[in-house]
Amino acid sequence: MNLTVSILSGEDQGQEYHFCTCGSSKSQPFCDGSHVGTSFTPRVIVSETDNEEAYLCACKHTGNTPYCDGTHKQFSKDDIGKEGPGPTQKPSDLPTATSTLEEPTVEYIHQLAREGLSKLGHHGQMTSMGVPRHELPHWDELQIMAAQMATKPLMEDESVSTELIIGPEAKKPLKLKVPLFVSDMSFGALSEEAKISLAMGIPEGQPAISPPTFKNLSSASEFKDFADHVREITGGIPIGFKLSANHIEKDIQFALDASADYIILDGRGGGTGAAPEMFRNHISVPTIPALARARRYLDKQGASGRVTLIITGGLRVPIDFVKALALGADGIAISNSAMQAIGCVAARMCNTNNCPAGIATQKEELRKKLNIEKSSKQLYNFFNASVELMQVMARACGHDDLRKLNKNDLATWHREMTHLSGVAYSGIMDISGNV
Repeated sequence: MNLTVSILSGEDQGQEYHFCTCGSSKSQPFCDGSHVGTSFTPRVIVSETDNEEAYLCACKHTGNTPYCDGTHKQFSKDDIGKEGPGPTQKPSDLPTATSTLEEPTVEYIHQLAREGLSKLGHHGQMTSMGVPRHELPHWDELQIMAAQMATKPLMEDESVSTELIIGPEAKKPLKLKVPLFVSDMSFGALSEEAKISLAMGIPEGQPAISPPTFKNLSSASEFKDFADHVREITGGIPIGFKLSANHIEKDIQFALDASADYIILDGRGGGTGAAPEMFRNHISVPTIPALARARRYLDKQGASGRVTLIITGGLRVPIDFVKALALGADGIAISNSAMQAIGCVAARMCNTNNCPAGIATQKEELRKKLNIEKSSKQLYNFFNASVELMQVMARACGHDDLRKLNKNDLATWHREMTHLSGVAYSGIMDISGNV
């Protein structure tokens, strides 16, 4: 137990720190990711003073978290490992707002009332990673209907095709050996911010800002003109749209009108390196119904087979990938699984620049933790193992090609999942209650 007090200096004005709340960090008082697997999350502190110093509590018994109130002076080395006195409060002090199960937002309300957005920032509290999986419709609620008699399974030694063609009607369609690839990522995915600036043609020191929309591109015809220009200078590579799953049918129609060769649909549950908590927790359609709606719409528009549909957002393991293909995806883009395969421990602190695995960080001392050769081999193994297991399940369903997986290979006994996915209900009654 460290009884010393660390100093937060005004020399680092605007610097963001992450205060350990679980008490297990070896870098007290700062978070080092030790809270992984617990309900604790680090507390964000922004240095604002110009000339003053703020003392952070390292004993975890302050009554003014995260700042020191002198409580540590009550301790000696003999007290280490024993229960502390806990926070002290003067009788004249107002009670401190503490969130509870019944009132989970009281601390947040007090913070907004006390500080406005001066400390949270223009977009509110930032967060990382995707929506927790237990808050979403779960792939485990879909079951595979394996072949048996009416349809026969394939023998173990029969080959199963795994090819994915992105943009089959493009002059230069992209042919992949497997229907999996690593999704595009932004924050923390590259090692040096300077590389991003150079690649974007931005002068050193000037921030790179991704706007919510493009002022010079508005209508579908304007996007089509731009896409045709890219096709012309590249010899006809596939041009596509990555869409967040919100106004799904309308946005897909816009993409079709703009001559999309492929669409990547990102459902609620997808990961993010850094995003406003308000957006992560309160927008978008979950991946399962988003995929079902997208495939249905492409079928109705006669676009299936010529416009490739890639799904992403919360898919983790091979059986998820199989079910996504059966539900209508042509391919799967993965982010979190890929990062975890190379060493991510899901500390959910990508936005802090303190990734304990050295992946989503720009700090040299942390980046040294990532063994590139070892990590790349792990990713290779993950992809190979995933595809092999997908082939196993395809054979069990009687298919010699992953592209032949379809909705008839799925069922569910969860009524809500039937409504969300359109997959057949397993019970004797249909979803309306008729036998």
